[in-house]
Amino acid sequence: MSNHELVIQELTWSDIREEAGLASPLLREIIDEIDPDASFKLYKAKYPFGAKILDNKEFYLPTNKGSMPLSNKSIPEGLSKDLNYLLCPLGIITDKSIEIYADNEEKIFSLSLSNPAAGLELGIWEYFGWSTPYTVSSGARSLYMVPRISKAESHNKLRKYYDIKLLAPKCLYDHWAIFREIADSSRFEDKWHCSIIFLGRKWHQKLVSKDKKWIRLLNLILTKGWEHSGIGRNKVIMDSAWEIIAQTLTRKGMKPNPYVIDTLKHLIFVALGNISGFAPAINDDAGPVSGIQKAYTEIYGLKEYIPTIMQPKSFDLKSGKSVYYSLQTPTLLSSAPKTRNVTSNIEDIRELKEIMTYFLHQDFSGIWINGQAFNDVIKQVHFNCFHTDTFAQGSGIRPTSEMPNNDQSLLHSSIKDEKRSFADNGSFLRGCIRISS
Repeated sequence: MSNHELVIQELTWSDIREEAGLASPLLREIIDEIDPDASFKLYKAKYPFGAKILDNKEFYLPTNKGSMPLSNKSIPEGLSKDLNYLLCPLGIITDKSIEIYADNEEKIFSLSLSNPAAGLELGIWEYFGWSTPYTVSSGARSLYMVPRISKAESHNKLRKYYDIKLLAPKCLYDHWAIFREIADSSRFEDKWHCSIIFLGRKWHQKLVSKDKKWIRLLNLILTKGWEHSGIGRNKVIMDSAWEIIAQTLTRKGMKPNPYVIDTLKHLIFVALGNISGFAPAINDDAGPVSGIQKAYTEIYGLKEYIPTIMQPKSFDLKSGKSVYYSLQTPTLLSSAPKTRNVTSNIEDIRELKEIMTYFLHQDFSGIWINGQAFNDVIKQVHFNCFHTDTFAQGSGIRPTSEMPNNDQSLLHSSIKDEKRSFADNGSFLRGCIRISS
């Protein structure tokens, strides 16, 4: 296996039930009722930060240096056979998180950041025979430092200290690859792993046999499949809302930029909780955030600003916590081609605000979503636009310096230094929409 050693442990339910129960008490209750014997194997896999779990129709197992595809001939035959019953075997996240996303090498479409609260989360699409178009990584792929980190001289200090190869980032998209190299360095102290428990082949065989003893577990998977199909189901419903808006804009003689319309649609899906927005990382669940912040303050020399890192975050009306969308790193999956620059971002925000006003005051009687009247849902959501102070304009586009006034999480940092300030001129914030309840 050359220098790559698998980081995976074969276990039984009795070995792992307490750990799995902390992640999902309901799942533990269901499996305890089944009382599977030792022949029902489980595998605890520990993935380092940034390692692939699923990509290009390949499932990956963790190694001490990343991950390798299950098809690799160096993987023991018994292990390979026992996990090769679906494209991605059924899996339970028990520690840290995974991100499910699409990467077109220019931007990341983040579907969700899943953690242990999700319970049985992996292999659901594959169980129903769906071909997932997404990549799954250990930790968040969508991690962005808010302060500027592109100074060549400062970046070279990181390269020398951590022995990394990548040059200074040219855009937000480049941040994660550098973070991953730092985390992989032997000099990086905050070692980070995501733990997942995978169910072996015999579990799947029992589920498809519809054994009465296994009905509750099967029903749990059916429920998860319904949840995972939410974005598709809501898209069908929302098409009716878009048609109403289109008719309104036509009557008023408006011909909005297709890119702006696509952005508004995307923002509504974020507000419905179907697609991730972004929020400041306040712990290490999404990756070794505190260690990366330390590297940029102590080695890179980021002195003036709080090293805020943005991570994927699903919006929840009940939580009262805000999420953000950045026009500098658009995450909409498809849109009309657009030239990105500061001026066009300002124009996009102006047009977005205007169309949003029509949208939020439209009567959507008869449209229901997630068991609620759509009118009632959308009235609970606020959209606020921000840009750097130079380009802020009246009440419609507020200066980014005001953002922490209503969201103290933007001031969170693992680096305790009262002299540091919020990096309100960061690239991520240049054309930023806050979604709040």
